[in-house]
Amino acid sequence: MAEQDDKVTIKKLLAGEVNALQVIVGKYKRQGFNLAYRICRNRENAEEILQNVFISIYQNLAQFNFKGEFSTWFYRIVYNQSISYLRKIKNSGTSLNEFEGMNNVIDEEKTIEEIMSRSEAVHYLEQALIELEPDETALLHLYYYDDKRISEISEITGLNDSAIKTRLFRTRKKLYSILERLLKKEFVDFYG
Repeated sequence: MAEQDDKVTIKKLLAGEVNALQVIVGKYKRQGFNLAYRICRNRENAEEILQNVFISIYQNLAQFNFKGEFSTWFYRIVYNQSISYLRKIKNSGTSLNEFEGMNNVIDEEKTIEEIMSRSEAVHYLEQALIELEPDETALLHLYYYDDKRISEISEITGLNDSAIKTRLFRTRKKLYSILERLLKKEFVDFYG
């Protein structure tokens, strides 16, 4: 039903009802921002990417294939523009660390009980995600946070299904190793 609503909204936008763009923006800005942020790891850059995505969608809406899902087309644009943005940063010689918006500092004053709290678990997960490659983080985000099917992720990223499954497996394994290392470090720091 939601895809039908999207298609109706797109047809209105193509017919010249500019207000229909606000409907699309309102519906997809949060998901688009979250994916862009997971890839580029910076709030301002994610906002800029998302703004460019919506401009691109408006300018290229006539290219949308009504046989496919709009949400998949949208995610593909966010993914591609985010990866392109990172390539541009890499080619300009700017360090990605300058753009990370998350705090990498571990508070060594914490007790083991605090470490195991939900907020601490989220803290360590965020730290571990920073250590992953942006495309690895994007795959995890699409699969777990946005609940995208493997076939949808394939359409978004251009990777085949088996490559996505393999990368998800390897990324989960890598994430587990990073989390294990972070928690061991905290344990050793705490107990000396």
